[in-house]
This record gives sequence, C-alpha cells and structure tokens, in this order.
Amino acid sequence: MQPGADPPVPEPTDEFERRLAADVLEHGWHAVHVRAGEHPAPLTGVPFAYTAGLWLTANHPELVLVGEFAHAQEILAATALRVQQGERFLPGAVAEGILDGAPVRFVAVAREHQAGPLSYASWVHRRRGFQAVQLLVPDGAGTWPGEDGYAGVPQPSLLR
Repeated sequence: MQPGADPPVPEPTDEFERRLAADVLEHGWHAVHVRAGEHPAPLTGVPFAYTAGLWLTANHPELVLVGEFAHAQEILAATALRVQQGERFLPGAVAEGILDGAPVRFVAVAREHQAGPLSYASWVHRRRGFQAVQLLVPDGAGTWPGEDGYAGVPQPSLLR
C-alpha cells in the first residue's frame, strides 16, 4: 500500500465490523444476514442476506438474496466463489449450477436500496457508490418472482 493511501477497508469500531473487515481481507467478502422486520419496505417482514466486499476485492456487484432461504449462506458462497474464479453476474444474467435444479437470475439493485438495507456493504465501501445485484430464484414450476402464477418464496424486488 502506498503511504497516505486509504487502507483497503475502513477502521472497525466494533466486533462485528472487525469480523467483517477480517473476512473481506482474508476471503474477499463477508455475508451479512438480516432478520425479517429489521428494514422498511420493500423488505418489511422479509429476511435477506448480502455480500460486503465483492465490489472492493473482485470489482463485481455485491450479491443480495431476499427471502426465507434455508441455505442463503451457501447460495451466496457458491455465487461468490464463481465470481472469484472470474465469472461475472451482471443484471440480466441467468446462471445454472448455483442451486441444484434451478437457475438463478440477476437483476440490478437500485441505488436507493443500498445505503439502508445494504448498510455494511456501504460501510466497506466507505459510503461511496457501489453496485449490487439481486439473485432471483424461480418457484418449483420455473416461474420467476413478479410473473403471473409465481408461488415460491416471497422475494420483493430491490429494483425500484
């Protein structure tokens, strides 16, 4: 690092930030899990998980998984591993092999949903701009959230 340059992550002020910073420095990202009800609309009553650090370490949008997914950590980890191996999941992309038997679609997360819901990603990036994509998972019939007849896990969109 050059003298006078910013360190790669901000100086932590508590134990959670220390753990987050250590994970970003060691693994390139950290997963943040948020319980249902801890954020306003459109995430009211819905748990979600997201990465903090991929934009910084891999120049890739942060990943956001909204909804009650029992294996949210594993889904983010499988996707982040593919990012670290050189894949890019930009808005509009569809990827196979992240989930058994189902594709995953990626959509842009609106900037208005970054500072609040993705507060620790914002912290890692020193409150500067970053990009994020939401992973969408179809229901058992292959219908995507937002399409007529979707009957899967509620996945409110962070697009707007």
